Amino acid sequence: MGAETKVVKKAAKMMAGAPAAAGSAASEIHRMSMENQKMANDYAMDLRTKERAMDPTWMMSDEQLGQLNKYERAERAMESTDKGLSLVERNWKAVLIIFIILLVLYFIFRTRIQSFFSSIAGKIKNSNKKSEIEQKTGQTCTLSDADLSSIADTIQAVMGGFTDSENAVATQVCKCQNQADWDMLQQVYGSREIKKDTLGIFSTKAMNLSGMISNYFDNAHDACAKIYTHFLTKKIKDEALLPYLYKHKD
Repeated sequence: MGAETKVVKKAAKMMAGAPAAAGSAASEIHRMSMENQKMANDYAMDLRTKERAMDPTWMMSDEQLGQLNKYERAERAMESTDKGLSLVERNWKAVLIIFIILLVLYFIFRTRIQSFFSSIAGKIKNSNKKSEIEQKTGQTCTLSDADLSSIADTIQAVMGGFTDSENAVATQVCKCQNQADWDMLQQVYGSREIKKDTLGIFSTKAMNLSGMISNYFDNAHDACAKIYTHFLTKKIKDEALLPYLYKHKD
């Protein structure tokens, strides 16, 4: 009976201590959980601190980002300007020599340079006008830009006063195959000076193509008839020129 009593007492003691042990274990688990949470929070805080250090735009609003971008662009522009000025300061002699060379070249080739840029501007203007004319007439120009330029230059050249120059002009004008060609030829011809001998008196006037024909073809009946017939055949209209051609064709 003595041994059984000891076993019972021991079991009762263990049962009495079980709630305390369970509570101690739960407390330990809770403590470890809190420590782990603290470590996780510290780690996250450390990451945010590093991210904030690496990225100055971290957690900025859109408005703040816009202001920052504006300031950064201004700063970059100022840095570029400073670098450019610094380069000039270090190499001012070379820059001065290059400037003088360019200035001398400009004065030597000034006429060619101006002519080059005028030619480009004229081509752009004519290209825009060509599109406008083709859209307005519903026709496509059959003459290329080179053809139109050649015809205009030839007309100006042949109207220098030699015999039968009017028929030579009529031949050039009759290369126009439709309304778009004629309108475009007048655009390319523009207003040019023609030196003409009228009854022994030379006169120089700047006129457009229709005006030149109307002023200098009074006695050129064959040339007037040639252009008039061609315009009727090709259905080319010119309200200012056709009445004149009709009046002087006979």
